[in-house]
Amino acid sequence: MEPITLPDGLTLPPVPFTKLPIVRCVKLLSLPTSLRPQKVKSLLGQTVSTKSPFIYSPIIPHSRGEERNKKIDFQWVQGDVCEVQLMVYNPMPFELRVENMGLLTSGVEFESLPAALSLPAESGLYPVTLVGVPQTTGTITVNGYHTTVFGVFSDCLLDNLPGVKTSGSTVEVIPALPRLQISTSLPR
Repeated sequence: MEPITLPDGLTLPPVPFTKLPIVRCVKLLSLPTSLRPQKVKSLLGQTVSTKSPFIYSPIIPHSRGEERNKKIDFQWVQGDVCEVQLMVYNPMPFELRVENMGLLTSGVEFESLPAALSLPAESGLYPVTLVGVPQTTGTITVNGYHTTVFGVFSDCLLDNLPGVKTSGSTVEVIPALPRLQISTSLPR
């Protein structure tokens, strides 16, 4: 490798650009509250799993904290925009421009929307949110990300990156609910 000289005279040392920017943390984000799947209560205010026709039954154990302890599994919805947050930093003494950054996934058909970013020289940890849309249902695994830096295209797998913290990279994609669209000939 040879040093690279920029038009302004700055000389860059021979550095492989295949793993820039450096990623330290990967976190799959939950859907916004308005789009998050929720468990539905029955008309009597009881959960569907209670299965008792009575308002109160001494046979069925009751707990005031019962609802708080039931956590809904983390899920994404087919056709909705889903987000993955990366904590990245630029160790170089110059501004780093990433022309194209997106997610590498497997398991379901996934449309990754590319992002472009500019990191200041020797920056600290900087949050970057990559987005995409799952097109089918099933289990999706985020395997890594791809970047284009200085014209060099790189696929970076999370398993091959040292020091990357991840809170899990697999999530269930459930089918979207049907949408009803009503139109009328009446004036608005």
